[in-house]
Amino acid sequence: MTTADIEQFWAAARNRKFCLQQCLDCGWWNHPPMPRCRSCRSNQLAWQPVSGKGTVESFTETSVRLLGFGAQSLVFVRVHLREQFGLVHVGRFTHAEDIAPRRELAVVACFDESVDGTTLVNFRPVPVADS
Repeated sequence: MTTADIEQFWAAARNRKFCLQQCLDCGWWNHPPMPRCRSCRSNQLAWQPVSGKGTVESFTETSVRLLGFGAQSLVFVRVHLREQFGLVHVGRFTHAEDIAPRRELAVVACFDESVDGTTLVNFRPVPVADS
């Protein structure tokens, strides 16, 4: 895949939409994107919105030292998305306040701006009433 191929992912994120590549012939979600469908080998692929809903499959926490700011804890989650078995995406665990990440925690995609202005697809916990 080239930078131009993946640009559609970033363009959607800038518009606060979570889109992944889907095969138009068999419906398979192809992520990470490839020139051909992993399931049927078709090259009929399009970027389609996904719900962003899923569950935490695993997570990792790291501490980063920022000059003048001390250590900051960053938590990344690997999320199993609802659309298809085995469809996963990795992002930061954000907007969590007092909720610690754990396996099977219901999450939904959210959008955060990085320091360079890139819109990132991250994940936040789903309120219990919404899961």
